[in-house]
Amino acid sequence: MNTSAPVTAAGWTLDAGEAAGPEAQEFRALYRGEDFSAPRRGLLALVTRGDSAGGAPDEAAQVAARLFAEGFFGGLATLSPAVAAARALSSANSWLFRQSRADPQRLGMAASLCALACPASKKLLIVHLGETRAYLLRDGRVQPLTTDHLRPLPSGAMVLTRALGLDREAQADVVEIDARPGDRIILLGAALREGNLDSPPQTLAENLAKSGGAAVVVDIRDVAAPQLDDLAADFADLPIRPPPQEGDTLDGFVIGRTIYRGQYTLLKRARDTVENRDVALKLPLPAMAQDKVFHAGFLREAWIGARTRGRYMADYLDLPRARRSCLYLVMPYYHGQTLDARLKQAPPVSLAEGAGIAASLCDAVEDLARRQVVHRDIKPENIFLLTSGAIKLLDLGLAALPGLENVRDELGGTTRYMAPELFRGAAAGPRSEVFALGVTLYRMFSGGAFPFGRREAFPLARARPDLPEWLGKIIAQAINADPNARFADAAALRDALEHGLAHEDWRSPPKRPLNALMLWRALAGALALLCLFLLWRR
Repeated sequence: MNTSAPVTAAGWTLDAGEAAGPEAQEFRALYRGEDFSAPRRGLLALVTRGDSAGGAPDEAAQVAARLFAEGFFGGLATLSPAVAAARALSSANSWLFRQSRADPQRLGMAASLCALACPASKKLLIVHLGETRAYLLRDGRVQPLTTDHLRPLPSGAMVLTRALGLDREAQADVVEIDARPGDRIILLGAALREGNLDSPPQTLAENLAKSGGAAVVVDIRDVAAPQLDDLAADFADLPIRPPPQEGDTLDGFVIGRTIYRGQYTLLKRARDTVENRDVALKLPLPAMAQDKVFHAGFLREAWIGARTRGRYMADYLDLPRARRSCLYLVMPYYHGQTLDARLKQAPPVSLAEGAGIAASLCDAVEDLARRQVVHRDIKPENIFLLTSGAIKLLDLGLAALPGLENVRDELGGTTRYMAPELFRGAAAGPRSEVFALGVTLYRMFSGGAFPFGRREAFPLARARPDLPEWLGKIIAQAINADPNARFADAAALRDALEHGLAHEDWRSPPKRPLNALMLWRALAGALALLCLFLLWRR
């Protein structure tokens, strides 16, 4: 993309210029997220340089740029730009590393990379490894943003210590910049030489490329200031209408019975006559329009559900925009029941059954964590047990998205499952999720009782003396009031449960045998007291 006109991307307004250097082993590019169906990723500018000591240096430079861009824009929308960049870098490095070992024509194939990301955030991101360079020009001063990853040899020659394809794992330097209007970022395939740096971006890029290698120049006109509503732009313009009744038809869905009714939402079974399938429709009730927090949560659930897929998440089905006449969500109709319904049934959840549910639930929370999603409302009502034995996490309306810094989060969750630190203003994270998991597991095994009274915590053994002692200790650690005393994350909780199942006794604590001598002494003492009482009465 070679442009002298302003570029708008993810809330940024930029001027950009690019130019090729004199060497074929250098490559430069400007990519827009909207060209990859990822508009919130904004603009990506980069310069790559193939290692001349390795095979196919020109190919290495071009492939490194393309793979990194595809990985960055193709990453999950819930990921922070830094995490998306790290994963893209790892993927590109793996491909180059394999090729440099498997193909004789590409032996030693490696590439330096320096990238500037302008995502939907107020911060710019610089990713760098190798001998490409980035500079910040601010208020007339030039500031290097990168350091070359080079090591001198005894001969005086310099060799790369970091590059894509050089090692099995790639280590990059990542720099975040609080951008200001008027900032200029310069990416180069070689060192910056002194000279006039005030030319227009395209002119400066061409001048720098003549003597300093491939060049990209980006000027910041306006800093991005995206709003929370951007997350749900696809759904925000849809009206909230009175819910349909059983037998009605809505957008090709024949409405069936009510599955669940809450204060703000209604879950209905329906038949999709267009796709010939059974579905569940989650419909907002008119009262939601008056509650901005719940309305935003419903839109957020729609946004997250449309962009993340996983074996433990309820699937959200896509509908053509022309088919949808009002706001609602569409999910497959799952056969099974919620954990809340199960824990109210006889017999109580056994150790074997509960351990299977607990392991899957921990895996589900970790799967969300890898996507940088914090559920924030884990409880039996939001856990669906499929008849196949699998589970699905429901209701992402209160989910936090720590990877997207511009998303403002209100205090969210169900009070009796919320970790104490959340009420003191702490951000939700892995340890607060562990607390909610602990309360949920306690309720699952106890038959619905909560672990806390007004003044004290109730050990699991009080509700289920038939369960092993180690299980109660694990749950007690998960619901510890001190977050640092809890398991670090759901994976650590799962590991503790698996260790208990593999190495501890499954049986309940043995009851103390009766001591015959103590029993006779107690009886004798009671008889003596009775005799004294009778004598006193006389």
